[in-house]
Order: sequence, then C-alpha cells, then structure tokens
Amino acid sequence: MRYGRAAALSWAQEPPSLATHMTDAITPLLISITIPLLFWWLARKYPAPELSQDGPSLEELAPRFRKWEWVLVLVYMALWAPVAAALAAPLRWLAEWQARSMQVDAQTFVFYMEDAAWWLPAFFMALLLSGLLLTPLLKAVLKQSYRDYERYNALRYGFDQRRVLKGLAVLVCTGCALLIYVFFDAYVVASPRELRVNTLFGPERRYEYPQITEIVTAPALVAPNGNTVYRRVFLLRFADGSSYSTDNMPQQELGGRSRTQWIEFIAGQSGRSPTEKAVFQRGEL
Repeated sequence: MRYGRAAALSWAQEPPSLATHMTDAITPLLISITIPLLFWWLARKYPAPELSQDGPSLEELAPRFRKWEWVLVLVYMALWAPVAAALAAPLRWLAEWQARSMQVDAQTFVFYMEDAAWWLPAFFMALLLSGLLLTPLLKAVLKQSYRDYERYNALRYGFDQRRVLKGLAVLVCTGCALLIYVFFDAYVVASPRELRVNTLFGPERRYEYPQITEIVTAPALVAPNGNTVYRRVFLLRFADGSSYSTDNMPQQELGGRSRTQWIEFIAGQSGRSPTEKAVFQRGEL
C-alpha cells in the first residue's frame, strides 16, 4: 500500500490574500496602541509603592540606569535558550518514558507528542525563570545602587513590578501545568489487540479492530479559513459513529515508524482497505 506525494501546488505557495495584507498592516498599529494601554492599566491596577520625595528624580537616575536596560535584555536573552533547553529535556524524557510504558510489544505503535511540542511550555517557563535568575545577578552587580535602580523602574513605569511579576508567575505556572498535562494525555496506541486514541482535551477511547467500519484518505483538506491545504490525511470511522483523524494525531512514534506504516498495520488488523477521495471538506475531520 503506497500513497503518492501531495500535489505540487501547496497552500503555502498560494499568493497572499487581502486579509493577509491587511493583517500585516494592522498588526504594528495594534501593538503600538496596546503596549501603552497595558502600561497605563498596570499603573492603575498595581500602582508603584510610595516613594520618598527626598530621593533622586527620574531625570537624575535615567543617565545611570538606561544603559542597564539594554544589558539586561541581552543577558535575559542569553539565559533564555539554555534555561528553556534545560526545562524541555526532562519533559521529553518523561514523554518517552510514558510512551514506552504503553508499548505492549515490539509490534505496538505508540505515537506521542513530538519533541518540538515540549518547547512551548519550556519557552514560557524559561521566560519566568530567567527573570528570577536575573534579579540576584543584578543585585550582585549593582550592590548599593540596586535601590536606586528599583526607584528608577518605579518612576519610569509607574507600577509595582514585584506584584505584577507574582501575578504573571501564577498565570504562567498554571497555564504551563495545564499544557503539560494535556500534552502527556495525547497519544495513540495500536497494539495487536486494540486501538487506543486520546486527543488533546479529550478522554481516551478504546476500540477493537472489528469496530473500524471505514478508512478514508485524501491528499488535501479544506482548512477552517477556507484554504485548501495539501497533506495526506487518514480518517478512521467506527461502528459507534465516532471517528479519528490523523490530522489531530501526535507525529512522533516510539520506534520511528511513520503514520503510513501505522495505517497499513490498522488496515491489516481490521481487514479494511483505505478508500481514496479528492479532498476532505471543512468540518469533515
């Protein structure tokens, strides 16, 4: 069982639409409006602590600390990559360990979230952790001047950065914890006895192979925005009326096998040969 390559003309090669041009033009404008509004809202919601009137003014502090902002940005970016890598590595290891625990035998296919997916929670956690690592480093460098630096930030931005960062930390940690849980809970296991599928945000479903009523495949699908996307997709239909699409399937297989090999295994176990159609319409998957 072999399938040809997708059509030469891909969605990515289509000329940009009017909506794309409008988005490119509007995005910088929205950013220029949103950022000042965000700082205004933070200053009202989390006002900076009362500052002594005897301390130096913003005009006096700016020449001393403005250059440090660029230094901090560079150090922050330098910290981000290794911190993100250090956070993503154990997540990838745990995902592989979980996949191995679900493999019944050498024949069993186990698809789980690919390595690149774990960079998403690691990215946001690294943004937070890099900032936490930067604070003691900055205190050590500035020493007695650190208090003046805090005053400079309070005068310039007008909000309490500590309170904002605490709230941000809660949001980031909660969001990343939910994302990690969802990623660990997404998998496909095809053993010689049964098929187990668990989609993002969905419960696990188990099927015996005689419950597969049809296997349909197409080289393209119509995306929610109406564009035709050229990629090979398989759709399994089951006797209970449910279905499962490889378009929503994790891409990494424990043994390095492809989805085409998986479909060949499914077809052999169920006795159902894939039927070809031209394209999956919007909402069909």
